[in-house]
Amino acid sequence: IDVLEKKQAWLAFDAKREQAKLAKEILDSLKRQKKEVTNQIEGSRTLTTGQWDGSIMEGKLKGIEEELAKAQTEYSQRKEVLRDLLKAAEEIAPKDLWRDRLGQDDLPHDLDGVEAAITEAKAIIESIKETREAMHTNDNTKQRIAVATKQLENLFRSS
Repeated sequence: IDVLEKKQAWLAFDAKREQAKLAKEILDSLKRQKKEVTNQIEGSRTLTTGQWDGSIMEGKLKGIEEELAKAQTEYSQRKEVLRDLLKAAEEIAPKDLWRDRLGQDDLPHDLDGVEAAITEAKAIIESIKETREAMHTNDNTKQRIAVATKQLENLFRSS
């Protein structure tokens, strides 16, 4: 279970890292869009003489800036979660010590597989505990039967 929990910590980190990468890609895309719209606005201003109505482009820019702010917040939050998961994973299983073992084929390669293996291992442990308790109860019963048998034998001998 210990090795599975170590693997689980690193798989959780990897999953969140992928989510952070996607958030970063969205953020970068919005930054590019903002730059393109800003360049279009600036280009329109220099080409236009007299009255210029850039409200449509400026509205588009404002929308992108709002999306960009949301994306930046989401990305920052994901990075913070990622830092926490990395710290936890390193505490549970320092990567320089566990990298080879956690990459071996006898361990599940995804988070669902690890969680299923942990659940199964815990069930086996619980079953072993229950079996030990049953064996202990059985031993106690055998001892009581032996005592009762001796008492009966002694009772029959004395009569």
